[in-house]
Amino acid sequence: MSPKTEPDDLELLRAWQSGDGTAGDRLFQRHFDSVFRFFSGRLASANDVTDMVQKTFLACLESRDRWSSIERFRPFLLGVARNQLLMFLRYHQVRRGEQPHGSLQERWAASDAEGISMVAARRAEQRKLLVALRHLPLDLQITLELHYWEGFSTREIGEVMGISSATVKSRLVKARRLLDQQLGELPMPAGAAEVSLRQLGEWAVSIRGKVRE
Repeated sequence: MSPKTEPDDLELLRAWQSGDGTAGDRLFQRHFDSVFRFFSGRLASANDVTDMVQKTFLACLESRDRWSSIERFRPFLLGVARNQLLMFLRYHQVRRGEQPHGSLQERWAASDAEGISMVAARRAEQRKLLVALRHLPLDLQITLELHYWEGFSTREIGEVMGISSATVKSRLVKARRLLDQQLGELPMPAGAAEVSLRQLGEWAVSIRGKVRE
């Protein structure tokens, strides 16, 4: 007897759409870490991270009328997470009376407050990478993280961001250039080895799944 194969995302999604709540639970458990990583890299408060993860899954549930058109669940889910993050930033922008046109996003990205991912960065050069990453505009941060942290293709990143694959490619080029520039401008922490953009991909593989530890 051949071993029972694990249902893929779309099979679980269709089962959930048909009323199988267990399928929905399995789907969220499968992708919880991706959503958690998405928020933990840019929100300093663990409570905010937990709240945003819950809001993302709730928003996904509330968009069930769109499920029939989904081709890949994880890019769809992280697209929902990105929308929730933008709403979160806009809320704080209005609440704090700050000027529109992305000023809060840029300030938030460049904040010195330690996000949860910073705590997971054990070596000084890893911390420098995260500080440099936070200095990039928000959508460039997301583009790099989806590529390195989640292993997304340009097509999948485009689905998250609502842009074409060609635009994703140009953003990756720009993001790498700006990150490399930031790495050159930031002071090197005491005792840190030289850090390069190449190390972002290497470290992303090692940190995957460790943020919640």
